[in-house]
This record gives sequence, C-alpha cells and structure tokens, in this order.
Amino acid sequence: DLSTIHPDNDKDDKKEEEKEKGDTPKNESTNQSLHQAIQNASLILGIHADGATEAIVDAALMYNKPFMVVPCCVFPSLFQTRMVKDEDGVTRHVRSHDQFCRYLVQKDDRLKME
Repeated sequence: DLSTIHPDNDKDDKKEEEKEKGDTPKNESTNQSLHQAIQNASLILGIHADGATEAIVDAALMYNKPFMVVPCCVFPSLFQTRMVKDEDGVTRHVRSHDQFCRYLVQKDDRLKME
C-alpha cells in the first residue's frame, strides 16, 4: 500500500475530503482570486518581473488586457524551451536580453517593442 510509504498521500486525502465537504482547497481559491484580479484589471504591468515576465504577457493576451512589461533577466537555464526567430530567419534558443524581448513580441502580431 503506497499510503504507508508516501507521506503526501495524507495531504491528498485531506484535499479530497475538503472537496467532498464543499470547501475549496487553498490553491483553487488563490487561482480564482487571481483570475478575478486579472479580469477586473484595466492594465497589467510587469516592471523587473524576473521569471514572471512571460506569464504576465501570456495572461494579458489570454484576457485581452493592455499591458506593459520591462523585461530584465532572461534565465536561459530555467526556461530552456524558449526559441526565437532571429533577423536572419534562424530559430535559436533565447539566451540574450534582446532575444528575450523579440521572443515576447513574437507571441502576437499586435505586440511591439518601444
């Protein structure tokens, strides 16, 4: 029986009990709060947002919200699947700040860098 050797099973059981009682687990409540905050926002800003920059862009596009980000750190070892099409037409891994900015802009034809 895995429940005797896996310590997280107790937590999973408690979450299931909460769902059965009609309670909302903490992370679902957080997700709902975040969803509402984005829906109610008139603008989304990301100033030196580190690893959250791309998520801010994605959320703004998903919710059709105006946004502005000031990209900073690229984190190429953390985000290894990011690929950008360079000016020469070659697709490369995002490694530099310039590549990261172009990568973000390439997510949607409406986006531009200023």
